[in-house]
Amino acid sequence: MRTVKQRAGDPLNGIEDEEFLVVQMADLNHRQRLFVHAYMRSMSGTKAYLEAGYLKGRNPSSAPQGAQTLLNKPKVREVINALLAARMRRIQATPERIEQELAKVAFASIGRFVVVQEDGSAFLDFSKADEADLAGLKKFKCEIQYRPGDDRDEPKQVLKTEVEVGDKLAALMGLARIHKMIGGDEGVSALVDIAQAIRDGRKRAGLK
Repeated sequence: MRTVKQRAGDPLNGIEDEEFLVVQMADLNHRQRLFVHAYMRSMSGTKAYLEAGYLKGRNPSSAPQGAQTLLNKPKVREVINALLAARMRRIQATPERIEQELAKVAFASIGRFVVVQEDGSAFLDFSKADEADLAGLKKFKCEIQYRPGDDRDEPKQVLKTEVEVGDKLAALMGLARIHKMIGGDEGVSALVDIAQAIRDGRKRAGLK
């Protein structure tokens, strides 16, 4: 009996059961089905190729090439794209939302949180930060540190904040390529694959 680990509030709860039925109904042989199941768990072609048993008694160094060959098979790629598209719909990862999330990173500014005082010192103030501002951050860390104060028996509390904005250049490049402002390259192949998977899935579901 198959069991699926459930996580409260996870939009992908139960998705493995749905995917199992889709793969079983697909026009694939038994080992290809094993490969697809393994690939959707790890998102690694090499791991999936080994787990599906394609290299029993063979040199494992050929796994990457074998996995890529299998991924390029139209029937296998079609099933994987359909499963990815279904996951994207479950988490509402539409092309529009992907673009919106890229824009949050591309146009994020740490200057919105910096307050410069008269003496030239500065501190961070997040009281007016909204969801879009926070979405553009790559790292946010707050911790209380204790340092010696005027009274040695009462150490001084200091709030230390570390903030790092997301990769603005990468996000801007992604947006520029989406809008065909610059040429594409291998660096956006994953983004193109995701967008195509979403379009293919919506088409199969009869959606615009």
